[in-house]
Amino acid sequence: HIQSISSNDPIAYEKSTVLGLLKTIPQELPSLNCRHIDLPFDGVETNGDYILQELFVSSKEREVAYRNGQRFVPRLEKVDLPSEPKSPIPFKQGGTYLLSGGLGGVGIQIAHYLMKYYQARLLLVGRTSLPEKSTWNAHLEQGNAIAQRIKAYQGLLQLGGEVIYETVDICDDKQLLTIVEKAKTLWGKNLDGIIHLAGTFHEQLVVEETQENLAAVLRPKMLGAWALHQLIKDNSESIFINFSSVNDFFGGTAVGAYAAANSF
Repeated sequence: HIQSISSNDPIAYEKSTVLGLLKTIPQELPSLNCRHIDLPFDGVETNGDYILQELFVSSKEREVAYRNGQRFVPRLEKVDLPSEPKSPIPFKQGGTYLLSGGLGGVGIQIAHYLMKYYQARLLLVGRTSLPEKSTWNAHLEQGNAIAQRIKAYQGLLQLGGEVIYETVDICDDKQLLTIVEKAKTLWGKNLDGIIHLAGTFHEQLVVEETQENLAAVLRPKMLGAWALHQLIKDNSESIFINFSSVNDFFGGTAVGAYAAANSF
């Protein structure tokens, strides 16, 4: 239950991190041929035959799944997007949205879009605290990382909408609930959606990786997604958008932990 082949496949998403890691390992250690085989509950003998068959397959497939006697492997398909039917955009005019990692590069672009075209109210959450407003000019003169976040936040405020920035650990469900309730009280409405962009990027070869560093990279993508989802899981009208990375699909040298986190 790790690989999703059909839309009704049950998924054990808590196991899914292994897929990103397996795509990274052979890129760093070419002598290892890593493969994950997703088997149905067809009995020991049938699955034993599948595993034996895989031992004699020379292809470098990283993901293989068996369903009803058929062998499936993932492939990329070229899509002509302009000719595809357009799906309705799920955002609401005047909607209220929470963005994690909202002062990052992609987060700011999405925040601008929501405020400009949907007059959305935005609750941005992040790990980094903004300094006292009286010190902003001094930081802006220095041009450091904090300055970039202040500048991004000021740009949103200039759009004339309603935006709140809160420093919070997105893996702490109690902290999250507190700031969301505060925003609900201020705006008088529930969240219409959550956009989860927060993540931690870290480069380290798998053979040199530590349990502590691995856990730190997995934390925002796994625990963060779970904690944020708890806020709206019982509201069928709310949307939850979870951002990932191409490293999930391709792996990459020195990004095993990051690939694993984004597989989740």
